[in-house]
Amino acid sequence: MAKAVASQEVANMLNDWYIRMKKRDISGSIEMKDDIDKAIEEMEEDQDVLLYYQMLDFRLRLLLEDISQTSTEKLEAISFHDKDPKSTDDKLNYYFYLFKGIYEDYKQNHTEALNFFRIAEKRLGAIQNEIEKAEFHYKIGVLYYNLKATWLSIHHIHIASGIFQGYGGYAKRVINCKMLIGLNYIDQFKFSESEALLMEAIEKTEKIGDQFLLPCTYYNMGFLKSKEDKHEEALKYYRKAFAIKDFETKTKYAYLLCVYENVRSLLKTNAYDQAFKWIDVGFKKAQEMNSEIFVLKFNILYTLHSNLQNKMEIIKDFVHQLENKKAWVDLEELLMDVANYYREKKLYDEAIYFYIKTDKASKLAGRGGE
Repeated sequence: MAKAVASQEVANMLNDWYIRMKKRDISGSIEMKDDIDKAIEEMEEDQDVLLYYQMLDFRLRLLLEDISQTSTEKLEAISFHDKDPKSTDDKLNYYFYLFKGIYEDYKQNHTEALNFFRIAEKRLGAIQNEIEKAEFHYKIGVLYYNLKATWLSIHHIHIASGIFQGYGGYAKRVINCKMLIGLNYIDQFKFSESEALLMEAIEKTEKIGDQFLLPCTYYNMGFLKSKEDKHEEALKYYRKAFAIKDFETKTKYAYLLCVYENVRSLLKTNAYDQAFKWIDVGFKKAQEMNSEIFVLKFNILYTLHSNLQNKMEIIKDFVHQLENKKAWVDLEELLMDVANYYREKKLYDEAIYFYIKTDKASKLAGRGGE
């Protein structure tokens, strides 16, 4: 009978694995997984190390945006630590709540995500590694961006960027920070400042040739151009993103975002045939990723520009479902699109109805309080 592998040795492998993930070394992380899986099978019993492995395995899936029902069930299955936090140390608890928050944010459950991040933040003192602290500030910065809390987002991203810049090997993370600050500037209507940062991100990513990050940089610039109502320019950047090999399979969520904004720009340039083709692509991708919010958003855009009877009532129902999900950030711009459509058709009662809905969504998304 083979001698069991010491749990300490496996834990050390897991730490190395996590470092590769933090550096966004996707290929290296995938290569390590086979050796780690074998070591886990041969490891002496240690529930804490197994928990650490489960969370890191889920973290890799998040990086690859390979979220399946099986993997989410595994994450839920380790919730026993919620009930007995003393059964593991503060560091594992920190990782647990951090990854819980990351997953809820991925599902666009931003309020639930913030609750988990706040619990993780209370345990941040158990983390000695400065890069791990930078990762926390980056992740909560992303969350605050999703919640339209731009000042809080920028505050945390500046902290993260400052730490990353003090260490070698984190150039990609610094680029990520620049992009996120640029996206926050869009929400603050600082378009020129945003463009400078996003262009810098494009140039640096092109220079290092990172095929995971590059389509995201193009998408972000396209998103800026769409916010400036420069939709032809936006479409050029979206096409550049789609032209990157493996964009759809390697960064699925970014791909879905790009498809959605591509559709909106196509509709605003009256390219309806192309828009409907991309709506079909987006709808199928959203279903594949179990993203109910995006399924509803694509349904609204399709219904709005279709010849369906009673489409006003159909759209109202879809909007109601998004409201029940508290998807206020998603509703804010989409409802404006709907309202503007009815205004252009001189259907003013319908337009007013959706403008009122837009105002409500804007306030609940957080912008009304800024």
